Amino acid sequence: GFMDLAEQTGIRQSMGRVDDCFDCAFVESFFATLKGELLYTRSWPTLRETPSALVHWIQPVYKRRRRLSSIDMLAPVVYEEQHQVQCHAA
Repeated sequence: GFMDLAEQTGIRQSMGRVDDCFDCAFVESFFATLKGELLYTRSWPTLRETPSALVHWIQPVYKRRRRLSSIDMLAPVVYEEQHQVQCHAA
């Protein structure tokens, strides 16, 4: 599974206790979505395919179409554009 792959590639996963103040629900939600919509939807014969697939999922799907409750149901790209406009106006 995912934990085995992380261990094989030398990635140390963050493991906190339930209700830990350092728990990052946003990041956990992102990875759950990534796994459910990309990683677990097909087989991956080689690891070489994954970087390209990740970029092609994150840019057009996650950043442009996904609406996030943490940013008022906006897509990340829309939120970033609005935030930059507000910063330049101040």
